[in-house]
Amino acid sequence: MTRDQAIASSAAAVYDALLEPGQWNCALSSLSVLFDAPMAAIWRYDFARGCAYDFQSIGFDQTSAQRYVEYYSQIDPATPVVLSSPIGTWNADEQLLNANSRAQWEYVYDFALPAGVGRVGGVRVYSDRDFCVYLGVQRRPGSTAFGDAARQLSNAIVPHLARATRLQLRMHELTEGRTIGMAVLDALRASVCVVDERRRVVIANQCARRELCGRNPVVIQSDRIVGTDARLDDRLAASVRGACRGPNSASGFLVLHPDRPVAGQVMVIPISASHEMSREATVPLALFILSDPAKPHLARDVLRGVFGLTQAESETLEALLEGLSASDYANRRGVSIATARTHISSLLAKAGVDSQAKLVALAKTLPSVS
Repeated sequence: MTRDQAIASSAAAVYDALLEPGQWNCALSSLSVLFDAPMAAIWRYDFARGCAYDFQSIGFDQTSAQRYVEYYSQIDPATPVVLSSPIGTWNADEQLLNANSRAQWEYVYDFALPAGVGRVGGVRVYSDRDFCVYLGVQRRPGSTAFGDAARQLSNAIVPHLARATRLQLRMHELTEGRTIGMAVLDALRASVCVVDERRRVVIANQCARRELCGRNPVVIQSDRIVGTDARLDDRLAASVRGACRGPNSASGFLVLHPDRPVAGQVMVIPISASHEMSREATVPLALFILSDPAKPHLARDVLRGVFGLTQAESETLEALLEGLSASDYANRRGVSIATARTHISSLLAKAGVDSQAKLVALAKTLPSVS
């Protein structure tokens, strides 16, 4: 295997370990071969705690690795050199285990030599305000010191290690954020999904998985949101396509049961192209929310939040969105027509429009998620 092939093989092994942490032994074995070192380790140094952690190694017995993390990393004479050296700068014996550092007898004679460490080399591959990541390779006492060839190999492999570290951090951040976000969504009493333009479900909370099935007019079928009625399915498809065209697309409400006094409502809200979720996707996305037909609390709460409405005003707006007239709403709620018109006037003022038609059109264009 040529030098370039060995570097490429090690880089591939590092990326494999990024995707599957259980593969770190393979990655370290490849790096061990690359540097002709029977021992290799990648670990993080925590600036706040002043010690190493997440210590992945090959060639160290488990006891030695644990002792290094728990104590010896704190007195390792190489640590100050590692922390002060620029990222990507190769360090070897002359910097890490020189005559001065060997005066740290406790580290050298109680840990390094008993663990089989005689020659050392390493490089800081990544650093931020919380921690740094370091690659170290070690040879047995009496072995040849790491020379210029090791420095050249380090220069070639460090960009891959740095990129893998950044990707790992990003993946952790996304996973953690997704976990928190799903916990919040799962706490809702309404079905919430994120769908693409073809209505394929990207995310669905527990309520959606539970409720969007069986006799519901909108269901998740083969991981797609579909309407059980052909006309409803067409309207739903059009709404999702419209929302996925851009953040300014109209979305609003779809009435699921036109024949019922209190209709279930679907809100399809466009997700802005600048949103984190959209940047990671290859297709446009939209947020799909189905309110409980028996408890349309979610739609009411959203409307109240968007327009700053009182409960009575939000109920009036819901009636207008259903296509009811002021007199129909007054009859339904058992209030006078004057009261209904007062609510409508207040709605117009808060929304900044001068007609019911404009009010309804505005209400159907919900803000994009950004």
